[in-house]
Order: sequence, then structure tokens, then C-alpha cells
Amino acid sequence: MTSELPPTLALPTLYLIITYWMAGLSVDAAAFFTFWAILMLSALVAQSIGLFVGVTFLDTKSATLTGILVLLSSVLSGGYYVSRIPVWLDWLKYASFVYHSFHAAMINEFTSGIPISCSYGKHTSLFEPCKHNSTAQFSGLLVLQINDVQWPVWGHVLVLIGLTALFRTAGYLVLRYIRKPHVG
Repeated sequence: MTSELPPTLALPTLYLIITYWMAGLSVDAAAFFTFWAILMLSALVAQSIGLFVGVTFLDTKSATLTGILVLLSSVLSGGYYVSRIPVWLDWLKYASFVYHSFHAAMINEFTSGIPISCSYGKHTSLFEPCKHNSTAQFSGLLVLQINDVQWPVWGHVLVLIGLTALFRTAGYLVLRYIRKPHVG
């Protein structure tokens, strides 16, 4: 698994080098490398899920369908696309690697202390300072508060590492005890 690490991390790194600066994110080197580490952990979790699903379901159709369902549920429960999840499904976000990656990236970006300017135009803003004054500025901490970000970055990073270990260990156990080769 370590031999496939460089190609697994190369494409997300190339993507990040291009898009990070285009998005106008923090120009601080520490913020860039923290974001890079979060992205790499996210890629490793996604790869671990894929490895686990691949060894669990040997049929291509079943593996593809299961992988799509697992990743789609992680994306939807992660809060990036859907912010209002029913109460009875709210616990799913804690099992979502997208939730932890997204929140860690938001903490990395919005705790720098650099004020954020309101956008110009006639629209309804989520941010109170911008509702009546389009030239106002607000703290990134307000973004974290509106998105209900409560854990520190290291908490999200530990969960991402734990999910990587969980799915890789589960994949190993499936190979070791369920898909073991037949001798004879």
C-alpha cells in the first residue's frame, strides 16, 4: 500500500497547487501546508474506503454501487452540500470524512484573523454585518460560528487518521479471514 502512496497523493497535490491560489485562500505558508495535509488525509480516507469496498465485494457492479452509496452518503451528510439534515440523521456527519475535512479546512482558513469583506450587490447575506452595509467587514470566526464548527483542527485530523486506519484494517481483515486463498 505504501508503493501506491506517491501516485495517490500526486494528483491532489497538483490540483491544490493550482486551485489554492486561484481561490484566493490565505497566502500564509503554514495555512497552505495545513490545507495540503488535510487534503492528503481526505484522499487517503477515500482510498481506504475504496480498498475496503473493493476487497469486500468481488462483483464489479456490487462494489461500484456500494462505493457510490458510501461516498455519496458521506458527501451529503458532511454538510458541504446539504446543511439541514433531519435530526434523526444528524449523527451521520460524525462518520463522514467530508465533514471532518471540510471543517478542518474551514478552521484553517478562517482563524487567520484577516477581515472578510462583504460582497457587493443586492442579495441576502447570511452574515449580519453585510445585511445592511455591503462595504462592511467581518471576522472569519463568524463563518465558523454560522457553520457550527466547534472542534479544533487536531480533532478532525485525528478522526481522519482513525477512519483511514479503520477502513484499512477492515480491508485487511476481510482479506485475511474471508477472502483468504485456498491452498491445495
